[in-house]
Amino acid sequence: MNGLLTRWTGRTPAAVPGAPAAAPCPPVRAHSYARSGRRLRPMMSFRDVTVGPPLAREAPGVAWPQFDRQHAARHLRRGVPVCRAPEACETVGVIEEAVFIGSYDDHFGHIAAESAPRLLQSLQEKAGLPFLYTAAQPVDPRALAPAFAAVTGWFGLSPRQMRFVHQPHRVATLWVAGQGEDVNGPVVSEGYLDLLDAHAFAQGVHVAAPSGVIYIGRHRLAPRLGGHAGEGYLAQCLAELGVQILAPEALSLRDQLLAYAGAERLIFAEGSAVHGRQLLGRAPQAIDILLRRRHWRMAESQLSPRCDALGYVPVSTQVLHYLGEDGKPFVHSGLALYDLPVLMDYFAQIGIDLARVWQQSAWEAARDRAVLAWITGLYDPALPRFARAWNGMGHFEKVLTGAGLQHLISEAREILDKAAWKGSYS
Repeated sequence: MNGLLTRWTGRTPAAVPGAPAAAPCPPVRAHSYARSGRRLRPMMSFRDVTVGPPLAREAPGVAWPQFDRQHAARHLRRGVPVCRAPEACETVGVIEEAVFIGSYDDHFGHIAAESAPRLLQSLQEKAGLPFLYTAAQPVDPRALAPAFAAVTGWFGLSPRQMRFVHQPHRVATLWVAGQGEDVNGPVVSEGYLDLLDAHAFAQGVHVAAPSGVIYIGRHRLAPRLGGHAGEGYLAQCLAELGVQILAPEALSLRDQLLAYAGAERLIFAEGSAVHGRQLLGRAPQAIDILLRRRHWRMAESQLSPRCDALGYVPVSTQVLHYLGEDGKPFVHSGLALYDLPVLMDYFAQIGIDLARVWQQSAWEAARDRAVLAWITGLYDPALPRFARAWNGMGHFEKVLTGAGLQHLISEAREILDKAAWKGSYS
């Protein structure tokens, strides 16, 4: 494999569409996946717990008893608690009994990877109780954020069961399930995968013999959110070669998951859509992630037990970045440049002759358009402060020159000259 895939286990599925998928059958545990051997721990209950608004996404604002000694009840990342205890305060009401899930969020990736892993066990054991989410502001259950509504709906949690706590309340009896998995934490438990398998089968999202290849891209997202420059051209070429192209934001969550379950190989452009695969359990398929951030291993411990083969493909040479409000480089929404030899080699290895349809001049034009659209989007005055570029043209002159894109400097300067929002750094 020439070292391109930094993790590769199990068989290599076929790369091109094959025979129609077989009829669904009940999920079984006779798989050859890596096993953690861990079971789900029983749900926990606590008496007289103060639940208030979240302090941050990773700090949902629950004052667990003996806070520093708690582990599974708290919010975990990388297998360790990362939440902090809220300060003591007066409560405004009492809730007799409820189940705690997490903080209310509108970001698909964080919902799927961080609060959703408490849902299935909670619904299985305590479905008759209210399910609590903490929120910074009042939340109307009839107007939930689309990503939040999609994920909770997939698992069968009705808005009527939800209660959003934006002021401190005392909960007389508070139940909580441990996170079935957490961001970059240990290998997911077999018990949680069993719950996911059973739920997918019950929802009709199960394929006994997946076939074909699906590319899940970022090319239809707002340019300011970053991705790979010229990814739209890559998607066009892959479509010509028979690869199914999926833009998650254009499909219902159920349709996304049906597509994921039915594919023999999933190829993700690195991004939050990867976490969508965590809403399903095991499948005999390969999952590859085309990296923007060269050494990032998104959801490795979570995805590896779900599939036959997991690959992280370093298809980027560098990431164009901007400066945040603190003056530091911001790469999370950066724009990566393809390492074309690695990209071509990867697709050749899985049986897709990308070079046959690739035209260098067309890709360069798509790349340049993407770079300029990315810069334009970063100066939208409607953006929240954390999402804006705070640098001026001097920074982009250095970035573009370092990337060999000096020919875009004059057009980038025109963009900044016309921008309504002006950054604070050169």
